[in-house]
Amino acid sequence: MITFSPETHEYKKDGLVIPSVTQIIAEAGLVGGDFSFVPSEVLEKKRDIGKKVHLVCVLYEQKKLDEDRLNPVLAGYLESWKKFVKISGYVSEEVEKIYYSERYHFAGTIDTVGIKGKGKTIIEIKTGTKKISDQIQTAGYELLYNENNKDKVKKRLAVYLKENGDMPTIQEHKDKTDSPVFLACLTLMNFKKRRR
Repeated sequence: MITFSPETHEYKKDGLVIPSVTQIIAEAGLVGGDFSFVPSEVLEKKRDIGKKVHLVCVLYEQKKLDEDRLNPVLAGYLESWKKFVKISGYVSEEVEKIYYSERYHFAGTIDTVGIKGKGKTIIEIKTGTKKISDQIQTAGYELLYNENNKDKVKKRLAVYLKENGDMPTIQEHKDKTDSPVFLACLTLMNFKKRRR
């Protein structure tokens, strides 16, 4: 059985720490850019907003959100998510589900999987700007999902929510080499671990 600790952001299986999709990508050096010029308190505030927006969208999808008590800073992002759902016809089937790959020995929590058009779609909810690592991240989640489910994923999307409530930017990840790139990141991470 897989467990996850939000405090340490660690997945464990039978007491052993399992690498996550985002850790694997970060270890390969594909995450973000140089933010050394940004004050640490600004970065922390952005991270905090991102986590809270994600939680708000998850609670909304689970029909557990009390919108009357929602912080106004988060309301625009939620409105942006609602616009995406309404216009795209997306229907969420799973929210924040943890998956483990027995084959490749890694884990991750997929933001949401559902139906958009004629097939299963993985969606990664974002509040920042597009990064190359986003498409590698959804490829890792696709590997996890497809290994554990009969119905295979047809689409991978990153949905970049807008603070002002506008329609989000939607990026479909279609590159067939994304999965091999993710697996190369995993191989590199494992190689580095053996060298330490």
